[in-house]
Amino acid sequence: MMNNRCCLECKHKFKKRINKDILLIKSYDNVNIEKYEEVNNDEFYIYLVLNKKKYLFKLKNDYPFSAPEILIKINNNYIDYYEYIFDIYKFYKNNMKADDITCSCPCCFNLLCDYNLNYKLIDFLGEIIDYNKSIIQLSNKYFGKILLNKKSNLNDNINYYILSYL
Repeated sequence: MMNNRCCLECKHKFKKRINKDILLIKSYDNVNIEKYEEVNNDEFYIYLVLNKKKYLFKLKNDYPFSAPEILIKINNNYIDYYEYIFDIYKFYKNNMKADDITCSCPCCFNLLCDYNLNYKLIDFLGEIIDYNKSIIQLSNKYFGKILLNKKSNLNDNINYYILSYL
């Protein structure tokens, strides 16, 4: 009898923490929560949209004692967000000069690697926003250089000046 009571109390605390996190997410600009649901009585899924991209936060019933799993929807499949963003980062790192890479590696420096109980889902959301902005900046520099290299009448100083705005 004691175990059932304990499990119910833990489940209540788990749901209470998730509800607080959901309220924080709802207060964030450009984020829509599509739905959230309990799955198999031991996981909780939060589906959200950020800047037209869909994400899924999977939480185990021992959250916040275990880190969330964060997925992004690509071609109708949910894949690990950090693997996805790292693959993009790796492409630019391999195809650009080191000086042009202005962000830290998303594989080595992320909240999951240094997870602690104080992190809320909104912290992960902020990290997703930061990494997405960094990838957009890398993309702009990469394609900006390609386009500027096609303009042979511009000197290096002008190219550098233009690229500094990207």
